[in-house]
Amino acid sequence: MMFTSICSGPAAPSKEAVVFIIDDDGDLRQVIATLVRSAKLATQTFASAREFLATFNDAQCGCVVVDEKMPGMTGLELQQRLSERGSIIPMIFVSGDSGVSTAATAMRAGAVDFIAKPFCCQHLLERIQEALALGRERGRVLQRDEQWRSRAATLTAREREVMQCLARGETTKAIAHRLGISRKTVINHQTKVLEKMSAENAAQLAAAFHELSEDESSLGGGSVPGNASRSEPLQETEGNEKRLQRERLPYGASPQCVKNRGTHGKRRAN
Repeated sequence: MMFTSICSGPAAPSKEAVVFIIDDDGDLRQVIATLVRSAKLATQTFASAREFLATFNDAQCGCVVVDEKMPGMTGLELQQRLSERGSIIPMIFVSGDSGVSTAATAMRAGAVDFIAKPFCCQHLLERIQEALALGRERGRVLQRDEQWRSRAATLTAREREVMQCLARGETTKAIAHRLGISRKTVINHQTKVLEKMSAENAAQLAAAFHELSEDESSLGGGSVPGNASRSEPLQETEGNEKRLQRERLPYGASPQCVKNRGTHGKRRAN
């Protein structure tokens, strides 16, 4: 799933994080809002999940504090709806009588916490602070990934192939054999790839590739010649020597054929 980011969302996220408080109990809603504001945090309150969804911007920074059992749409249903929209905003559930299975479902779906009523105000405030920190980190990662996707879009088809090979840990010599080009050409492509992706080394490039591989369109789809698995780096180690040898063979040739050809050449030389 592609999550909402500053580019795919309807608007850039506000720099000020907001704690969205959703509860059909007006008194409790006010108590939580007062608690959050005492920590100098911005709040918005809603009496229902539907009211919240009607105005919420998926790119907004912050977190959600939501009652699980509400008329119209429950907290779990809201969590599912936000997930379907691609929102990454962290959620904290509060509930008076929900069972263990409900709490487990919420936590498996990514909730920061599931707090039973009545709750300790200090504990809730601490969890809200943690949720806000988590939201900021998620936003930072999404912005970084979006930058990588934008940079990858500037690569040529050949540069994408070289990037994939480099990210898997292949040597420039192995890449040259795989793509049927000279090692010097590979090195030239490598320099351009690192420059365009703003990567200092192959490790950073591999990290970018790992994220981009989840979005095939960013890499232009398809795979590099050789049909190598992305999850298995083809380094020139002893364990991969035979596999590399097979992939470097001329089309239709067999390892035995090449072996015999090499032997034949040596006999002629003698």
